Amino acid sequence: MIVGVTHNKDLRPVTSRMPELLKLAIGLPGRNGGGPQKLDYIVFKRFDPSTGDWVVDEDLQGKFGKPREVEIVLIHDSPDEAFYTAYELWTSQQVLCRGDGLKALRYADIREAQGQLIWTPLQEPVEVQCDTAKRCPLLESERCRPRGTLYFLLLDHLVLGTVCKLTTTSFRSIRNIYSTLALIYRARGTVKWLPLKLGVEAVTAYPKARGRKKTINLVWTLKYEGLVDKGQKIKEFLRGLSRENLEDLEAGVRAHKQLESAAEIQEEFYPLNARAVQSLPQQTTEGEEEWTLF
Repeated sequence: MIVGVTHNKDLRPVTSRMPELLKLAIGLPGRNGGGPQKLDYIVFKRFDPSTGDWVVDEDLQGKFGKPREVEIVLIHDSPDEAFYTAYELWTSQQVLCRGDGLKALRYADIREAQGQLIWTPLQEPVEVQCDTAKRCPLLESERCRPRGTLYFLLLDHLVLGTVCKLTTTSFRSIRNIYSTLALIYRARGTVKWLPLKLGVEAVTAYPKARGRKKTINLVWTLKYEGLVDKGQKIKEFLRGLSRENLEDLEAGVRAHKQLESAAEIQEEFYPLNARAVQSLPQQTTEGEEEWTLF
C-alpha cells in the first residue's frame, strides 16, 4: 500500500479505471448531415478506441438477439438524477443553448441566414427566455431539440465495471421515461435498484413541423412491474457490492457525462447543424484607434 499512489489519504484504494460504457439505441447515427437509420429493436454498442467509433457489441447482441425489451436497474435515487433532460442546441464544437422550457443559457450569438446556422461564441453565457409555448424559432426549425440521457445497468448483464446509457431526442420517448420514473418516485421515494422494463414501441405520428405527413416513429418506453421476479437477483448483486463500489460507479457516470463529445452528439442527434458556421468575434483593444491602409 502506498498512500497517494495505490490508496488515498483515507486509505481507500484508488480506482483509476472508469466503468466501461455501453450505449443502447434503436437506430444507427446519420452520416454527412443525413438523419439516423431507424431500427425496430435494441442495438448494443461499445466504444472502439482504435477507430473512435461506436460499434455493435457482437457478444451482447448475440446474447440478447434483437430484443424489443430489456430489464434494467437504475443507480440513482431520483428521476432528475437518473434521467438528465434539457432543450439543447449542439454543433460539432459545443452546445450553443441549453434550457428547461422557461429559461435558457445562450453560450453564443445565434442567427440563421439562407438556411445556414451562424454562431459567434460569447465570453459569458447569457440568460434568455425559453418559451416553448410560442415555439422558439430554433426549436421550430429543429436546430434545438429536447435531449434525455438515462444511465443504468442491464439486469441480465450485471457487471460492476459496465454502465449502460441511452440518449434520445424524441419528445414522446422523453415523456414516456420521465413520467414512469416520476410515478415510481412518488409511490416509493426512490427509483434506485428497482427492476424496470425498457422497451421500444412503434407509434403513429402526425408532425406539424415542415408540413410532414403521417409517419411511424419508434419510441422508448419504461415500465415497472414489481419486485416479485427479479428482486432476489438484485439483492444478491447488491450483497457483493461495497460502499466504495457504489461510489465508484456513480463517479464513473459523472466522468462519462463530462467526456461526452460535442461532435458525436451533433452527428447523431442534431444532423441539421452539421454545417453550422462559427463566426469569430471581432477583437478590439480598449483605447486603440481604428485605422485603414487607404
